[in-house]
Amino acid sequence: MNRQKIVVAGLVAGLVLNVLDFVTYWYVVGDALKAAMDAVNPSLSAAMLSTHAMVTGIVMDFLLGIILVWLYAAMRPRYGAGPRNALMAAFFVWLVSAFAYSILHTMGMMSMHLWLLMVCMSLIALGISALVGGKLYSE
Repeated sequence: MNRQKIVVAGLVAGLVLNVLDFVTYWYVVGDALKAAMDAVNPSLSAAMLSTHAMVTGIVMDFLLGIILVWLYAAMRPRYGAGPRNALMAAFFVWLVSAFAYSILHTMGMMSMHLWLLMVCMSLIALGISALVGGKLYSE
């Protein structure tokens, strides 16, 4: 595996993920998520929009992009290069994150509808990001 290319392709994948997350959280689920958080605690939606939370989210998306490309690169010897492998890597990362985020629904912090919408949008964003990162990565 080429570590330098993993980082570079991963950062580009992270940039794509950041853009798609921005669109998702501001335009697709933003109002519903704010309402859900305000229903739990009126200060939660303000905390979500704090500088600290936003910077953390941006950094986490870049790290997630690197993880996606690293997983893609690690899977290449067995599954080969290409979009199928990139989408398998994205699906695995999505599956883990969907399970992790399911606690928000289980604890009553968001409706099943909102949770499903968020995990579907996440699957799309991770898939596109992995395709971009996989396209840029080479041995």
